[in-house]
Amino acid sequence: MKWVDLIRSLVRPYIAVATITVILVLAIILANKFASADMAKLVVTFILATGATIVGFYYGERAAKK
Repeated sequence: MKWVDLIRSLVRPYIAVATITVILVLAIILANKFASADMAKLVVTFILATGATIVGFYYGERAAKK
């Protein structure tokens, strides 16, 4: 195993978790800024769908490599 692969395997999960956390925090902050409940629901849905897409691509790539 190359050192680069080892470093990637140790760092990638933390980056994925940090990205998900940032997306969720951003969704909560934006939902609080909008006065309308419908608009807040729309913003949260959009951001969570974007986060799910990113996570899906990440895990799909990892599964395809095996």
